[in-house]
Amino acid sequence: MFCFGEYTTQQFFTVFIGVIFSGEAAASFFTYTTSFTKSTTAANYVFWLRRLKPAVQEDPSKPPFDDEKDRGPAHVEVQDVAFAYESRPHAKVLQEIDVDVSDHLM
Repeated sequence: MFCFGEYTTQQFFTVFIGVIFSGEAAASFFTYTTSFTKSTTAANYVFWLRRLKPAVQEDPSKPPFDDEKDRGPAHVEVQDVAFAYESRPHAKVLQEIDVDVSDHLM
């Protein structure tokens, strides 16, 4: 049998479908390249944060104590909280919010 360098119908459609799907796969992959860059930057930022040393050292003689007998239930209460962004100081995002948080360990 002579070979003229032509595809059969089955070979043509096999190659055609392979080219179409590989092009779609490449397009899908390259849409995430910015996410890869952002994730690398975020991971490097986390590693940098973990290497930082605190500017203020904790004093073990001051509360909070690690002794369970000196530890009581925590209680935080905030009244009339208001918040506005610096760029729009007259547009209040939060206004007159009361928060009462209690920690009762049993």
